[in-house]
Amino acid sequence: MKSDQKVLLIIALGYFLLIFTILSFYHFNFSSRIYLTSDLITNYQKEIPKNLVLYTSNSGFDGNYYYLISADLFRSHIIIHPLRYQRILYPLVVRIFSFNQIDMIPFTMIYINYLSIIIGAFFMLLIFKKYKSKNYYVYIWAINVGLIISFVRDLSEPLMILGVIIGLWCLEEKKYLLSSVFFSLAIMTKEIVIIILIPILIYQLYKKEYLIFAYYLTPILIFIIWQVIIYLEFGDSPLINILMRPVSIPLIGFIAVILNYGSLTRLDWYFFIAKSLITIFALAQIYLLIKNKSKNKSVYYFVLMFQSIILVHFSEIRIIWYIEDIGRYAIGMFLFSILYYVEKKEEYPTLLLILSILITLSFLMPEVYYIMTHKFIISS
Repeated sequence: MKSDQKVLLIIALGYFLLIFTILSFYHFNFSSRIYLTSDLITNYQKEIPKNLVLYTSNSGFDGNYYYLISADLFRSHIIIHPLRYQRILYPLVVRIFSFNQIDMIPFTMIYINYLSIIIGAFFMLLIFKKYKSKNYYVYIWAINVGLIISFVRDLSEPLMILGVIIGLWCLEEKKYLLSSVFFSLAIMTKEIVIIILIPILIYQLYKKEYLIFAYYLTPILIFIIWQVIIYLEFGDSPLINILMRPVSIPLIGFIAVILNYGSLTRLDWYFFIAKSLITIFALAQIYLLIKNKSKNKSVYYFVLMFQSIILVHFSEIRIIWYIEDIGRYAIGMFLFSILYYVEKKEEYPTLLLILSILITLSFLMPEVYYIMTHKFIISS
């Protein structure tokens, strides 16, 4: 077996064992990963499908919205906030590969993300080959907290980041039009691709590559057009709502923790530990980038610096309590952290590797807590 094939097999086996273990606590019911709640399912204004895991003691996660949109693409019997429709590609792909069978959707959501992770790792290896890098770097990518969170909670980030990775491979191959297409697909999967595209655009201006700049501006223009369509349909624009949020100061979440010290629960502390480690990772990454005295800055440098700075600013105080939000926003930083050192042909810093592992382990604490404490019922 070739080395690359072995790497992909190990990643595939690792993620299979992860989801197998979690599903075993729910009698292997795939819908347990959607985090549907008994309250939220009231948005489904029709007879509820049978054999769904419905949680009775949490507020649910974004996976439940993707499920509901996949189950009713044309909004004939669901009520969903327009914010969810700006992330249309994942539920659309799920619906297509469910072959129009509603009962297949819970399995397909996991399957699409599983394939996205493996295919993404394959294209990462292709980028590594260009720089003659060691293929074990892809293991560092595979254990990043954003990828794992998104996989076990049926979120759109694995499909989104697959589009980004293929787009970057096309960029490396100077296939700019094709790269633009994949970034367009990625941004229609999750809007946080914007914070990857902005530094890419800045880099192209820095290099005075105006035609390439136009290619990478296209996904943002497509996203804006989609926002206009959503506004015409719903009378509301998720993008406008996001832009109107107040700009935060750095580390505001930690200030919130200090002010609310006496009221923190065990779960709050789990989240705080995980968020602290991610912030330390971002600050360490910024420090290492500043230490880089090279005048020839790459696109990976620009994106990584931008991502790291973003990670120490929180748009809302409450984000400190949501490790899935934090981890998912960190997914780009982890990706470009690896690609930056691969391009420079340097060993990945031991400090960052240790922090990556600790961050992932810290996420498992609240996840195990959820599994052990959150009650559920089965729809019938």
